[in-house]
Amino acid sequence: MAKSTLEKYYISEKFDKERNVTFNFKKANQKISGNFLEFTDAVSEFIRVSEKTKNETRVWFHRDGAYRGSVGIDKARLIVERIKAKNVKNQDAITFIEKENLVEKPAPKKTTTTTKKVVEKKAPFSLDSEASKATFYVENMSQKTANQVFAMDVKSKSKYTTVIEKVTPLSGEKVVVTYHLEHDGETSKAHEYVISGFKKQVACAHHTSPAYGRRRQKRLFWTFFTILSILIIVNLILLILRLTNKI
Repeated sequence: MAKSTLEKYYISEKFDKERNVTFNFKKANQKISGNFLEFTDAVSEFIRVSEKTKNETRVWFHRDGAYRGSVGIDKARLIVERIKAKNVKNQDAITFIEKENLVEKPAPKKTTTTTKKVVEKKAPFSLDSEASKATFYVENMSQKTANQVFAMDVKSKSKYTTVIEKVTPLSGEKVVVTYHLEHDGETSKAHEYVISGFKKQVACAHHTSPAYGRRRQKRLFWTFFTILSILIIVNLILLILRLTNKI
């Protein structure tokens, strides 16, 4: 039986506070189903779930919040082989498969000269027009700051294949989603959509350096010492004048 419905999956980098990288694996519009220490294990998980479904499957790779290409199950197997053969480090894995052209990216939309008659025939449907109507949202957005949002977190209700190219945080509580649509071999132009309403980012408190604090204390000490010395000298002069009956 031929495969029909396309099941979309995502593999994206995740860094901890020490910049150690792991890889999240999830199905489109679902929660993260796995986190893997090795990049090849995440790809192998895609292969495993693909072999169990009757539908066509495809996985998109994301790095630094940007779309880096996608593959089906056959190329996923090739990626695992090449990564292991070249002994590629986890932090370089997605960059490697992109550089080695192991992933597929939609070709740029060609600008062609068409007659007025041809344009009129295509007028009823425009993928660019559909792309401009697309809307996006992020679940539990009030619990996240703009800097915590990645491409895999952004969801759309468009009936066409939606590819998130990158997510750019803006100042405050907004992100700009850069995306395009794909349908029947066609690719729309890149569009942008602004999502707002994220949690405010708490500014870090300013800490005065210890060296600056010591210098300030030293200046205060000498100021106090000078004033005290002047008062002592004035009192001595007044005392001497009293003793000599001149005040």
